[in-house]
Order: sequence, then C-alpha cells, then structure tokens
Amino acid sequence: MWEASPGEWIVPDYYEILGVTPDQFPEGDSFEEKQDLALLLNTAYQERMLSGEYCHADLGGDDKKFMLLVRAHTVLSDPHIRKFYDAGGGND
Repeated sequence: MWEASPGEWIVPDYYEILGVTPDQFPEGDSFEEKQDLALLLNTAYQERMLSGEYCHADLGGDDKKFMLLVRAHTVLSDPHIRKFYDAGGGND
C-alpha cells in the first residue's frame, strides 16, 4: 500500500482510506454541520469496513488495514487534528 525506504516516514492518505475527499467536509462549526460530518464519516467507515478490504481480523480481514481505517476515522473526525493533518503534520 505505502512503500517506504528504511528510515522514511510515509503518511497514509486518510481521505483515500475512508473513500472521501476534503471538499466533502463542511466548513462551518454549527450543530447541523457537525452532524453532517459525523454522518459522512460514519457512513464511509461502515462502507469500507463492510467492503471486506478493511474489516477486522476476527472477521477475516487484515488487522493492520483495519487499524488504518480506525486511525483515518479518528483523525478526520476531529477538526483540530484534521487541520494539523491537512497542513502536513503526519504525526497526528
């Protein structure tokens, strides 16, 4: 998935992992926009998990890929962490 040379740090594309794009995210901070964001991310998370590619190891999936999916959801769900991630801060 992400190939790196020894000592090289590769930041995964959390948007790609969840199957969403940055322009799908609401700009404001209203309650309705927070609900829209939660719905977008939770739906994307469930679709990816149910697709089989990112399902949990207990269900026959790859545990590392599942953890990437969980991390992508966590990072993109928090506006402050997402802003840091978008700015190139890979060590979220």
